[in-house]
Amino acid sequence: MSTRPIPPYFTANLPKSITFKVCYNLEVQYFKLINKTSVITGLGLTILSLFAIVIFINNTQNKLEVKEFQASEDVQTLSPTPTFTPESVISEPTSTPTVKSCIGDCVDAFITFFGWPDNSPSGNGIYFKKSQFPETVHEVAGGVGTYQDPVTFASDPDLYPAGTKIYLPYLKKYAIMEDVCAGCVENWKNNGRIHVDIWMESGSTFESELSKCQGYWTRRKVEIEIDPPRGKEVDTKPLFNNLNGACLSDI
Repeated sequence: MSTRPIPPYFTANLPKSITFKVCYNLEVQYFKLINKTSVITGLGLTILSLFAIVIFINNTQNKLEVKEFQASEDVQTLSPTPTFTPESVISEPTSTPTVKSCIGDCVDAFITFFGWPDNSPSGNGIYFKKSQFPETVHEVAGGVGTYQDPVTFASDPDLYPAGTKIYLPYLKKYAIMEDVCAGCVENWKNNGRIHVDIWMESGSTFESELSKCQGYWTRRKVEIEIDPPRGKEVDTKPLFNNLNGACLSDI
């Protein structure tokens, strides 16, 4: 390592021993200054390095959060919109039509079902019998769902007079007003809610199975057509088989 020379004007009149001491002291101070500068520089570089590492980690975390957010957005975009499940014992069938098939006087209605056990009195009796109300079709609750033989339904007679026909697209059946439903009257009078109670073919047996099947086909809100024309698509299969207690699961 080289040493810095002492200026001549500083040592010209000094003894050699003094000159050596001066040189030595200056050299020691010089190296101390160099060491301090190195330490300070090293500390500064270390701090800058740590600061750079912190910035890098933060940027990495931000990028990961952005990617996770984008991924979650993609998942939400691809996720199917949840379908509404009614208050029923069994979930709705997946074949419920989603395409609008009502072209006439269409309204949203609350659809429920009644059968032999929960009729009042129990059985298949109806209020608007054909013998007394010629605009109706049946003497007792029945029907297969065609235009000529619609299924019996009950509702508020002030809303739907006896003999009023409707078409239920999700059941692919015609129905006719032939009975009174106390719950339907209450819903219409108090809440302005259209409530239609459809007859489900049944007998005095399989009461538990019938109740589950009624819940399966119940809809809190579904479109129906009032005074529909002939020629609508019809499925005449009964929703409930009163011979073996089986419930139709699909139409």
